[in-house]
Amino acid sequence: MGYIIHQAPGPMMSVQPTVEMAKRNSKQRIDPLIEESEVLRKLVRDPRSRDSGNTVLSKDFPGGVLVMTGANSAVGLRSMAARYLFLDEVDASSRGLSCTCR
Repeated sequence: MGYIIHQAPGPMMSVQPTVEMAKRNSKQRIDPLIEESEVLRKLVRDPRSRDSGNTVLSKDFPGGVLVMTGANSAVGLRSMAARYLFLDEVDASSRGLSCTCR
């Protein structure tokens, strides 16, 4: 994901089994990745700044966005065009998950 933000920006979606797991992944993995990389820190604005586009489940950067959601959230999966899709153990909670790739 760091490579994509820096070198090949585009809309990304990361799907975890649940929304709560997506939040935990964001806080434990994605936020430290951004904070510890000088290049990524410059591209993804500080979450404390007003209207930063950096929330727990969404990270805006030039040329794209990372949206994180749970496979158990129909709303989170709806109407998101994504160039990159990351699925992590979604079979644990998503019997009805379907993906249309173009």
